[in-house]
Amino acid sequence: MHVDTCNLTGYNTNATMKITIRRYEMGMHKPAHPGEVLKELWLEPLSLTLTEAAKRLGTTRKTISKIINGRGTVTPEMALRLEIVFGASAQSWMNMQTAYDLWQMSALRKSLLKSLRHSTRTSSIAA
Repeated sequence: MHVDTCNLTGYNTNATMKITIRRYEMGMHKPAHPGEVLKELWLEPLSLTLTEAAKRLGTTRKTISKIINGRGTVTPEMALRLEIVFGASAQSWMNMQTAYDLWQMSALRKSLLKSLRHSTRTSSIAA
């Protein structure tokens, strides 16, 4: 088992919250989407609405809503905005997004392995 720990300091608080991302050799457990973390560690404790959060982040309510509901991704630019406004490092936000994305892609692993192996065999036969 490999454990990555990210320290996230909440906006307007002195508390440091830790999020642990665990990866297992035999398979990963579903990591939290960064929007879930944003909602639970910042928006709810600070009683921020999506509109207020969007205004602070300099983006639209629709963009924040997509991220909070797991339908949008944290881009490098959004990670920087989150770092500036809420204090957690942009790298932490990107790590959370990457862990979530890789977990999502794990369902495609078998089909990718099969198609890539077939593609490699076909290429070597043609050469």
